[in-house]
Amino acid sequence: KVQKLIVTNGLIGIGAGMIVPFFNVYFHNLLSATTGQIGLIFSAGELVMIVGLMVIPLIVERSGKVKTIAFTELASIPFLIMLAFTANIYVAAFAYIMRMTLMNMANPAINSFNMELVSDEQRATVSSLTSMAWYLCMSLSAYLSGIMMAGSNYVLPFMVTCATYLCAASLYYIFFSKVEKGAAVAPIPHVPTPTKR
Repeated sequence: KVQKLIVTNGLIGIGAGMIVPFFNVYFHNLLSATTGQIGLIFSAGELVMIVGLMVIPLIVERSGKVKTIAFTELASIPFLIMLAFTANIYVAAFAYIMRMTLMNMANPAINSFNMELVSDEQRATVSSLTSMAWYLCMSLSAYLSGIMMAGSNYVLPFMVTCATYLCAASLYYIFFSKVEKGAAVAPIPHVPTPTKR
């Protein structure tokens, strides 16, 4: 289980590193957005994500944690593709907000389910290992994406992110859907989820 969590977290880290640190560059260089417009788009994204975080316990109650996690991550991919190919700032703003909300709203469910998979004694170690995989993969992919974008290649990082998110969501469902069916569904705890994906 631990190895599977590390793999899925690493894939998400790769995808996040490709695009998340560079959204301001994308909006400014590709869409000629002003600093004020970028700030407004980012603020709107945070506000909409708050709504997503409030809704996610209701979705989990109906569909279960694993299915909800996989579905929200997969649902973010069309908006990533939209971001990669649009030249309209309003379409890009909408796609950015939807992508960020869908990709991050299930974070409480992810944290809760991941901790349910291991014993109390293993939780600190597993949390450290999965975080390490995420940050390591993100740092490496951010470096590569920076090189790509410096060469005016903005589409490829988005496509890599789509591929890694697709793989991560699919693997998460394949790895853990049967595990969840065999266990009682615990309520989602109120845990901080500061990492953007």
